[in-house]
Amino acid sequence: PSLAKLANDGKVSFGRPGVVRESKGFRWIYDELGYPNPPGYLKSSSGADVLILGDSFIELGSIPHYLRQFLAPVTVYAAAISGSGPPRWRLHFQHYLESSLVLKPPKVVVLNFYSGNDISDTVTQNNAPGLSLAELNAASPAWPTRRFSFFQELLSIVQKTVFRGISAWQFPAGKPYFSEPDLSEEFYARGLQETLLTMSGMVEDIRKAAPSAKILLSYQATAVAIYGIDPRCNAYMAEHFDQFGDHLRECEVASAKQLEISKILGEWAQDHGVHYVDPTPELQQKSRTTNLFLENDFHLNPDGCRIYAEAIAHRMTELNLQGGE
Repeated sequence: PSLAKLANDGKVSFGRPGVVRESKGFRWIYDELGYPNPPGYLKSSSGADVLILGDSFIELGSIPHYLRQFLAPVTVYAAAISGSGPPRWRLHFQHYLESSLVLKPPKVVVLNFYSGNDISDTVTQNNAPGLSLAELNAASPAWPTRRFSFFQELLSIVQKTVFRGISAWQFPAGKPYFSEPDLSEEFYARGLQETLLTMSGMVEDIRKAAPSAKILLSYQATAVAIYGIDPRCNAYMAEHFDQFGDHLRECEVASAKQLEISKILGEWAQDHGVHYVDPTPELQQKSRTTNLFLENDFHLNPDGCRIYAEAIAHRMTELNLQGGE
């Protein structure tokens, strides 16, 4: 979003309350906390049962809307803003908890991981922490203090040793957001480890603030990984994503890369007592008959949002994670 539509608390940006946004056929209003939820929704619930954190793949679209439908009467709140990688999930979580409107901690926290950019966003945001001067000047911020957690201290040590010189890394050639990260490339292999460490800190934050909360990590795959299992993948990608990348090569390798990353994320989740869902199979099945993405854009369209949200809701119901009373 443009700076005119943003506010901040000195640490992280969010929408200006009451501002209406329209983008790519979606329309929403930033609520009292600056997030894409119905105005008054948080106040009426005194704090959501289910809190979902993520970036534009949650802000832009209707995933929270469909989750409210599928999980009703459970309350579902999205604290998600474009450009928020895992390091900023932690800041949005704190911003949410510090609100006077939140009188109870969430019972479930969903971490929405988009494989097309969350690794590179983690590397960038951990090594350029804080808001730019332009962002800080976009609103009059409050300046809350915050102590470093154990995992933040550990991350700092790792960055100064294993990741020394990380700011000088060159992002791999190719278009961001387009395909699954290739873990044979040093940037992504090391970046994934930093992402997992950052998410471990996120888990620590949640358990300190809401010891009984359940945590669900959801893996949102890229378009080419979803369509890659279909022999028609190259034709589909060329038709709907004509400005991006080497379709033929990516169609051949993206699904395998996605499975590799999903396995690593699932093992991390198990090791940390976090529940895990990968809705890719459901999306792949529907992709044979349904267009799931916006035109020349890697965000899910309304049909894709519905299918993705339904898979998350099904997993939550299966694990009895719906929240509520």
